[in-house]
Amino acid sequence: MSYGLGVLDDRESPAGIGQLDRREFLQLSGGLLSAAAFGTTVFRAAPARAHSLGEFTPDLTEDDPDVLFIHSVCQMCHSRCGIKCKIRDGVLLKIDGNPWHPNNRGEDERLSYATPLAAARHERGRLCPKGQSGIQTVYDPFRIQHPLKRTGPRGSGSWRTISWEQAFSEIAATINALIPYGVRLTQMIDPDNADVGPIANQLLFSPGRSVEGSFHDRIFKAGYGTQNYRLDHTSICETSHHVANENCLLYDHLKKKGGPTHLKPDFDGAEYMIIFGANPVEANFPMVALGRKFADMRARGGKIVVVDPRLSNSAARADQWVPVIPGGDAALGMGMARVILDGGLFNAGYLRNANPAGAGAAGEPTFTDATWLVIVQSDHPSAGLFLTAAEAGVASPVDAANPVCIAEGTGAVTEAAVSGSSPPPVVGELDPRDPGQGSVTVNGIKCRSAFGLYADRVREKTVAEYASVCGVSEQTIIELATELTAHGRKASVWTYRGVVQHTNGTYAHLAVKTLNLLIGNVDYAGGLSKGGGSYDEKKAEGGLDTSVVPGGVTPSGVRIDRAKAAYVPSKTYFSGRPAPRPWFPLATHGNFQEVVPSIQEQYPYAAKVLITYWNAWPYSVPGGRRVWEETVANEALLPLFVAISPVMGEVAAWADYILPDTTYLEKWSFPGTTPTITTKFAGFQQPVVGRFDGRTIGDNGSWTFNPEAPNEYTPYLPDTKQFTDILIGLAKAIDPSFPGTGASGFENGAPCRRAWDFFR
Repeated sequence: MSYGLGVLDDRESPAGIGQLDRREFLQLSGGLLSAAAFGTTVFRAAPARAHSLGEFTPDLTEDDPDVLFIHSVCQMCHSRCGIKCKIRDGVLLKIDGNPWHPNNRGEDERLSYATPLAAARHERGRLCPKGQSGIQTVYDPFRIQHPLKRTGPRGSGSWRTISWEQAFSEIAATINALIPYGVRLTQMIDPDNADVGPIANQLLFSPGRSVEGSFHDRIFKAGYGTQNYRLDHTSICETSHHVANENCLLYDHLKKKGGPTHLKPDFDGAEYMIIFGANPVEANFPMVALGRKFADMRARGGKIVVVDPRLSNSAARADQWVPVIPGGDAALGMGMARVILDGGLFNAGYLRNANPAGAGAAGEPTFTDATWLVIVQSDHPSAGLFLTAAEAGVASPVDAANPVCIAEGTGAVTEAAVSGSSPPPVVGELDPRDPGQGSVTVNGIKCRSAFGLYADRVREKTVAEYASVCGVSEQTIIELATELTAHGRKASVWTYRGVVQHTNGTYAHLAVKTLNLLIGNVDYAGGLSKGGGSYDEKKAEGGLDTSVVPGGVTPSGVRIDRAKAAYVPSKTYFSGRPAPRPWFPLATHGNFQEVVPSIQEQYPYAAKVLITYWNAWPYSVPGGRRVWEETVANEALLPLFVAISPVMGEVAAWADYILPDTTYLEKWSFPGTTPTITTKFAGFQQPVVGRFDGRTIGDNGSWTFNPEAPNEYTPYLPDTKQFTDILIGLAKAIDPSFPGTGASGFENGAPCRRAWDFFR
C-alpha cells in the first residue's frame, strides 16, 4: 500500500490518483496559487464524491466474522494508550482506543475484565487523531525494507542492500577488531588513567527514547559491560524535574537514594489545583486521559489555575490564568511560600513527623525532614549536612548515621531514626533555637532545622519583591497562597516542563513543589500521588526473573557524558581545574546533549563504536546539528556507526550500516505506564500485522495467538526485524557465548534466541 499526491477530476479514472511527478505537482501548485487571486470566478463548488465508484470495497463492520481485533499499546507519543486494532486478512484497517485501558476510559467507564471479547467488539475507548493515524507508520512507503551498507562517504546517501547475515557478520567483526571481545573488561582504555574504565566503554549505545529498556540493558550492560549502555534523551526532556523530585521526595539520605521522579495531582479528588508549566488539555501524557480529567474536575466544581507565560489551551479553559514572566516560576512559588509561612497557613502537624514511625503513629502516610538538624557551623567538616546521631553524641543510637532533631515537648536531642531495627516514633520541633540565638547548639555544634533554613531563605525577599521578579501582582500572589491552603489536603501544585526547562530548572521546581509539602498533601486523595505504577515485567509473579543474566558482567569506569561522576583530585582523570568539559555528579538521568561533543573532543576518552536507536540528536539537541555532522563525518573520531531505524532520518543518514527495525505495531514490548494514572497496570505491546510461523495474522476471524507455539515472527515488511531480534542477532555475532543470549540465555536454562523467548 502506498500514498501519493494527486488530483482527481471528472476526466480522470481512479487509477490516476498519485501519478503526478514532482515537476507536474509544482506546476499545478503554482497554477492554483495564481488562480487564488481570481477568487470565486475560478473556484466553484465540486460535486459530492462520497458515493462509491466501485474501485474499493466498503470497510467491514465489527459484525463481520472475518474481522479480528487485537489489542496493543500505542507509541505515537509517550502516553502509551491502549489501542484496539481492526484486522482483516492481515491488513490493518483501523485503530481505536482499548475500552479496558485506564488511559482510554475513566474508572467508571472501563469494561470489566470479565467482559468476553465477543461482547466487546462494538466497544472502544477514546483515542486521539495521532493514535488513530498510527496505521500510516506500518504502510509508510518510505520505510527501509532491507539492511543497508554505506558505499560512499558518510552522509553521501550512497547505499546498497545486504542480507542480515552479512550485516551482523561485518558489524560484529568490526566491533571485535576495534574492541577485542575477550579483553574488553580487563584492558584499560588508558593504563595511566584507570578510573575511566575498560575498553568496553568505547562502545556507546544511545537509544534516545526506548520502551525496551530492560532488554537492551540485558545486552549492553549485563552482556557487553559498557558503562555507556543507555545514553538516552531524558536530560533534554525533563531531567531537572526528576533530579529535584528525587532529592526532595522520600529521599533516603543514608543510602544516597532518591525518591520517585514524579508526583502527579489527583484530579479525581482535588478541589483546587495550580498548574505550573504543564498543559494537560493539549500535551503532557497521557493526553487523552488528562484532558478528560481536567474537564471532569471543572464539571464537578473544582477550580483549576494555570500559571503560564502564554495563553495556552489549558489556560484558556481553566478558571484562572496567571501569566508569569518566563523563568519567573520560582519567584512566584517563593512569594506564595512567604504568604503561607507569615500567615501560619502551613500544616505544622504534618511537618513535625520526623520519621516513618512518627508519621505512622499520627496516621500520616509520609513524613518530612523539616525538623532534622543541619550543621551550620562554617568551620565544621560536615557543614551543610544533616547532623548525625554519632555527631550529636546520642547514646546507643539505632543507627549512628541517622539524623537528629529536637523532640517536640521535651526539647531533648533525639534520633529521628529512619534506618535500623524498630525505630520509635519521633515528633520534632520545627525551628528550635537557643535563647537569644539564631541557631541551636548540639554537642558543641551549631545547627538549624531544615524548616528554619527554608523559612530564612523564603523571607529574604518580601512578597512585593517576589511580585516584581515574577510579574504577578502582590495581591494575586496572596490570593493564590490563601486559596491553596483553604482546601486542606484536597489541593495541589503541579509543576512540569515549563518550570524545569531552564538552567535553574531543578531549583525552580523545588521552589514550587515545596508548596505541596507545606500543606501536607502527599499521598492524600485530592493531593499528590506517585501513581498506580506498573507491574514489574522482569519479575512477574510465577514467572521467570529476566533481570538475571547468566554469566552477566558489571560495567565499571565513567560514562562518556560524565553523568553521575565527580571530578575530584582522588580520580586518575583529574587534571586540574577547570576540566576540559564539565562533569555532572547529580545527573542521575544522563546527559544526552554531552555525548556527541564528548565524542568530538575524545573526552574523557575516545569512542570506537556508536549504535543508535530511536534517536534524533541533530534537531532534538539545541544547536546540535553542526556538531553532529562535523563529528560523524570524521571516521577517525568515530570508526563505526550503526543506526537501528525504520526510516532514513537525520541520524541514520550518516551511518555506516542501517538495520531496519519494525514499527510499534510489529513488535512485543512492555511500554510501562504513566504516573498520572492511579490504577496499577502493565501494558503489553504485541504485533498486529505480519505472520507467526508462516501464518498471516488475522487470515480469518477465528485466528488466535498461541503462546506455546514457536512464534517465529515475520513483520509486514519481511526483511525487517524487531529491535530485540536485532540485538540478539548482533550479540550472537559478536560472540556465540554472549551472556544472556543463546541456548541457555536465562537462569533456568531456557533459550534466548529470539524476541518471543524473552517476552513469553
